[in-house]
Amino acid sequence: MLRVRKLWPDAPVRLAAEVGRQVHSRPLALDDIDDLTDWMRETDPASDFDLRFIDTVYEAFQFLADNPGVGHKRADLTEQPIYFGPS
Repeated sequence: MLRVRKLWPDAPVRLAAEVGRQVHSRPLALDDIDDLTDWMRETDPASDFDLRFIDTVYEAFQFLADNPGVGHKRADLTEQPIYFGPS
């Protein structure tokens, strides 16, 4: 069973070092990624889609770390300083 924390244990630290910003990963988010990759592997064991998915997630995290504040706020959904991507 692939676990993102085993495959990618230092990703938040590496991202922070690469972009000079603090990067946070939430345990529940990593659990969700693990669940998705488990499902992908069970659905199509011969595919490498699970690994490509993790690469895509890492690239998205890299983009977010490189571009703080990207997106737009949604006051109708939350008062927290959370930015949402394109709809």
